[in-house]
Amino acid sequence: MRRCIVLLLCLILLAGCAQQPPIETAPTEESTVPSTEPAPTEPAGPEPGLYEPDSETERDTQGAIRQYRVENGCFSGLASMGERLLLLSTDGTTTLTLLEGENLTPRQSVDLECVIYLSDASVQVGENGIGYYDDRRGAMVFLDENLQETASFALPEDMEGFPVLSPDWKRVYYCVQSGIRVLDLQTGISRLLKEASYEYQYVLGLDCDGSILRFCGSGDDGALVTFYLSTRDGETLYSAEKAPTLKTFGDWYFATTWDGSMELYVFGTGDGTEKCLYPVGDEGVVMPLAENICMVQTMEDSGCSLNYYDLVSGRRTACVYVPDCGALWNCILDPEHETVYYWDFSSDGVFYSWDLSKSKIRDANNYTDIRYTLDNPDIQGLAECQRWAEQLEQTYGVDIRIWEEALQTQPFDYVFTVEYQVPAYQRDLAVLEEALSRFPEGFFQMAAESTGSGELHICLVRLLQGSAELGSLETAGAIQFWDGNEAYISLTMGAGLEQNFYHEMCHVMDTRVLGNCVLYDDWESLNPEDFYYDYDYITNQDREDYAYLEGENRAFIDMYSMSFPKEDRARILEYAMMPDNEGYFTSEIMQRKLRQIGLAIREAFELEDYPEALPWEQYLLEPLTPDTEA
Repeated sequence: MRRCIVLLLCLILLAGCAQQPPIETAPTEESTVPSTEPAPTEPAGPEPGLYEPDSETERDTQGAIRQYRVENGCFSGLASMGERLLLLSTDGTTTLTLLEGENLTPRQSVDLECVIYLSDASVQVGENGIGYYDDRRGAMVFLDENLQETASFALPEDMEGFPVLSPDWKRVYYCVQSGIRVLDLQTGISRLLKEASYEYQYVLGLDCDGSILRFCGSGDDGALVTFYLSTRDGETLYSAEKAPTLKTFGDWYFATTWDGSMELYVFGTGDGTEKCLYPVGDEGVVMPLAENICMVQTMEDSGCSLNYYDLVSGRRTACVYVPDCGALWNCILDPEHETVYYWDFSSDGVFYSWDLSKSKIRDANNYTDIRYTLDNPDIQGLAECQRWAEQLEQTYGVDIRIWEEALQTQPFDYVFTVEYQVPAYQRDLAVLEEALSRFPEGFFQMAAESTGSGELHICLVRLLQGSAELGSLETAGAIQFWDGNEAYISLTMGAGLEQNFYHEMCHVMDTRVLGNCVLYDDWESLNPEDFYYDYDYITNQDREDYAYLEGENRAFIDMYSMSFPKEDRARILEYAMMPDNEGYFTSEIMQRKLRQIGLAIREAFELEDYPEALPWEQYLLEPLTPDTEA
């Protein structure tokens, strides 16, 4: 239920009297008494603080990013305290320092005997001060806006783990052996919120203005389960082993979760339509800063782009490129929504501020949309992806099946799950297009020449599930199978799709090679004399022949390569097609195997005179390209 929050705005008008400046007169000749009026002085500039003027980062970003240096370098966090910032430095103990002014000048400072971090659920920071749990004293401690201690409350000795402090500083939630208790700091009364007796249990934090408590307990199988509990009566609202990453501001929430191979950034309120943010860039890190406001860091070459999104309009309103930028953390937005402060893991002893006014952009795109589901998919977007797939079919002579069409043909030992996320297709069709483009012209038609349709069928799905009873793996990244005389490759979408395609493509190529040349007939003679394939996928899972995977003795890519000769060749081809895999092909045996594959493909696919090294030949020490010298 959405709660109504009434904000009381107090307007304070300050009035002052302007004084007339003194009138200076030139001394007369008779004057012998020196003037006692003070000489005019220049107005004082900003006080020196942690700000480092004219840093390289500030110059590179045209003044949008300012740099601040912390002397001791042991900083652990930064939090907003109204118009001031609270700096935490941690090194065995914790130092709290108030920063204020344009240059973030250090003011009050206090040393704590305990170690605290802003990520601790027991820490709450606001314009009135800070509350935290001191594990040495076993008590909740409260400091005012000047970092002076105002109160402390001892917590029970039988408390397990660490407590959670409510945002209004009125309640503390904690675990004991029998369950979760809540202590009212105003009355001192502790009550049982929920019975729980997991072997391993602890409270994680509060969401939605303190109305929801996150609690973790080990399930019957030992796996940790996250529970979302009502702080009113302890009712379980939701539970999951893989709970989404959740950030809330009042009733507004922002969750990072997975839907198939897509990482979704979902936001909304409990009584509104759930929407998703689809930011610029492929691999962004999304950081919610305030209600309906997010910052996204996208890595680019030797730096990164910072993008600021207004989720109400769906627009990107500010953007800046920052050279030599690492992963960001502890990103906070000032109360006026004018400046973002952040740490950079790659920088030692410094933090930064981003002046949004100096990075404003005009971007008419809307980067938000409703959250689509299997029952309510993006039909228009799927149709556009289908048109893209048809263009690839015409270019490369293959049959590409997406959405429900990908489920029309399935083997007996695997069950397919449909993919419905349009961004997943947009990402993976681009990956597939790049993979298809690496093969010589007409290659796929030759590979499927003996099939009824003359086409290779490529199906993109969300999940491939097998069965040990049927001799298949529980899940697979890809499979190659035949339906009658038709060749199919089914690929699960997401990471590894390109490499998996090369692997399954090798199985299709094997069919032509085995039917058109004899170079694979003595394949097993390339292996160590005492080696035998498993000829069984399930048995292969228990294999432990690591001696064949090391240094000069390497004879296989991995353990899976030892299941069947066809899997040995497919593993070799997929790794030979990918970058930075030279190390797998340094041994004499691996060079012989890779060379045999290269020669067989050239002969079977009539490429003996192909003038260039084919992609899978890149790691051969002796090229197979014909001698073109006169």
